[in-house]
Amino acid sequence: MSKQELLQKIYSEGLDDKIKMLKAYAISQSNESFELHVNLGINPKISDQMFVHKCTLPQSTGKSIKILAFVPESLQNQASEADFLINEEYLDKIKKNKIFFDVCVATPEMMKMLSPLAKILGPRGLMPNAKLGTLTSNVAEAIQSLKRGQLSIKNDRYGILHIPIGKAEHSLSHLKENIEYMIEFISTRRPQSLKGNMILSVHLSTTMGPSVLLGSK
Repeated sequence: MSKQELLQKIYSEGLDDKIKMLKAYAISQSNESFELHVNLGINPKISDQMFVHKCTLPQSTGKSIKILAFVPESLQNQASEADFLINEEYLDKIKKNKIFFDVCVATPEMMKMLSPLAKILGPRGLMPNAKLGTLTSNVAEAIQSLKRGQLSIKNDRYGILHIPIGKAEHSLSHLKENIEYMIEFISTRRPQSLKGNMILSVHLSTTMGPSVLLGSK
């Protein structure tokens, strides 16, 4: 199914009404987030079919993020906008799951220090990745992009993407624009080795509300 066909199906099945229903279910308009769940037709065990990309939505997600930076002392000035700069205290907190952050940025030379934390950061999708722009020598640019709303999108072990697209307080048009953008973005990044449909189904949910099917193949 092409992206145009999928979008047509999503709209024909009442996208506006489904968003309005989820907004009505939201207990807190400012705190509840809308999230898109996209089930891909990829095989997550095949490396060249893994979906690992970065993008910036046309409209804000309304979410502020906490960034942890692993940089050598000589580059710490470049990482001044990060919420946490790595030191022994933070390493210990990470090992004990006592520090909470959304993104980890690192320079290549710091990966040796991060290796012992791979079993903790990996399952949470927090290991720095060059494809996502979080493993880089240009730390300042990476942090600024993330603060401006750049998303790191990576499928889970089941081949599903979980993408924040806004808050319950955002307008219908705001949320729809982000949904349309993501369908387009995902559809145009089809792996060459994939033979079936790129997108199998799309669900939309809020933090405390139900999940609704927007469309399927």
